Amino acid sequence: MDRFRSVRVTNVPKRTKHHSSSKVIPINDKRQHENIHIESSSDMTPSTISNHAFQFSSGAIDLRQENKDKKKIFPKGWIISIVTLLILIILAVGIYLIIHFTSRTASTTNVVTPSLRWNTTGVTAAGVGGSPGNNSSQLNTPADVSVDFSNTLYIADYGNNRIQKWLSGASNGTTVAGQASGISGSNATDLQHPAGILVDSTGNIYIADTNNHRIQFWAKGALSGVTIAGTGFMGVNNNQLEFPYFLALNENTKTLYISDHDNNRIMSYASVGTVAAGGNGFGTSYTQLEYPVGLYLDSLTNSLVVANSAAHNIVRWILGDNSWTQVAGISGIQGNSSSLLNLPMGVTFDPMVNTYVADAYNHRIKFFLPDQSEGRTIAGITSSPGMNDIQLNTPYSIRLYNQLNLYVVDLGNHRVQKFYAIKQILFCYRY
Repeated sequence: MDRFRSVRVTNVPKRTKHHSSSKVIPINDKRQHENIHIESSSDMTPSTISNHAFQFSSGAIDLRQENKDKKKIFPKGWIISIVTLLILIILAVGIYLIIHFTSRTASTTNVVTPSLRWNTTGVTAAGVGGSPGNNSSQLNTPADVSVDFSNTLYIADYGNNRIQKWLSGASNGTTVAGQASGISGSNATDLQHPAGILVDSTGNIYIADTNNHRIQFWAKGALSGVTIAGTGFMGVNNNQLEFPYFLALNENTKTLYISDHDNNRIMSYASVGTVAAGGNGFGTSYTQLEYPVGLYLDSLTNSLVVANSAAHNIVRWILGDNSWTQVAGISGIQGNSSSLLNLPMGVTFDPMVNTYVADAYNHRIKFFLPDQSEGRTIAGITSSPGMNDIQLNTPYSIRLYNQLNLYVVDLGNHRVQKFYAIKQILFCYRY
């Protein structure tokens, strides 16, 4: 209010043309003017402006220009509001599009799943079906088989006290451990009812010499074996075994796992014997095993999968744990339904973590998808033992080889059967 004190206007005149004597000072005129006096004319009614007339210094403000500039300035609050609104609209549209197209993509995603099928008619790979014997073309209650990289079979010829090597497509085998004649013994060159066989990547042979209560190591091409576990006498100490059956080997650490059948435990042997699973007596609880037979070492989960035969289930025992989890069957319950087993003897896995079980007293091979309790029969006829090509009689062991073809040790028929994977159908579904 220091620059403009007061203006008093009385009898405001009507708009008329400026009187000729009125003075108009240009806005940009830099000359100094102390007062502006507007003379009255005959057209105007008398008016009075106070002595404190408008005063302008050399830096005078052009009120008219200021008003024009104010009209050009857009209020900042409105700008912020509009920008915020635009951002929110863009975000909302983006979120909608993401949800819409994600939902649409998820509903049309194609998932490829293998559907595995096998020819249910088996082909005899070794032995003569229904004809036990000790000549080179025969087997007598074979218990286990191991397959090397060339699909050569190594068969634990349990009833003949020997290990037979059988080339792919051959009609006769050759004896690589034990006596070809079938005579049993306890010397380094002998075996007595060997139930388990394992061949490593270099061709060395590990044998569960069951009735001699020991594990024999036969180097490739050797004429005799070396005892690497057990003492030759049954016992319950960690350096003893009692009717050892199947084997599993960690080739990286050279640790051997043994199903110590009558001691109801799995033994681990590196330099000394250690209980790896079970060892808590005979029973069906989560800390016990009942006559374990088949073994599979799952290196991905650092666990042993065990055919817990007398408990009628397949269990997984993570190394270092003190209990198992169930993979197939129901502990302590035998049966022939799709979810039950009856004296399972052999077990193996494929690269897709499917489980294969030699369901001995149901005379069939069962296939279980991961985390599924219902299995399906892929070889043999449930509860129907026989010796024709679609039947099995007490299958004891099972092995996979190239392209998921199966070798099954058909103990009661004194032969090893081969079942070809005939279909690996890929189908798609939407989710």
